[in-house]
Amino acid sequence: MKYVKLGNSPVVGATKLRHIEGACKAVELNPDTDEIAYLEEPYVPHALVGVMAQNNR
Repeated sequence: MKYVKLGNSPVVGATKLRHIEGACKAVELNPDTDEIAYLEEPYVPHALVGVMAQNNR
């Protein structure tokens, strides 16, 4: 885990400065209502195929 220099807030998964910079830029995004609705749709799992479908464990 890396820590932001301004405090002791862990940023899980961020291992490079560009990861944190990208997260900061995301604050500036302004999705429209259609994009928000799409992102908030419940996830529907798909059936496994190929080798993953053959794994019986």
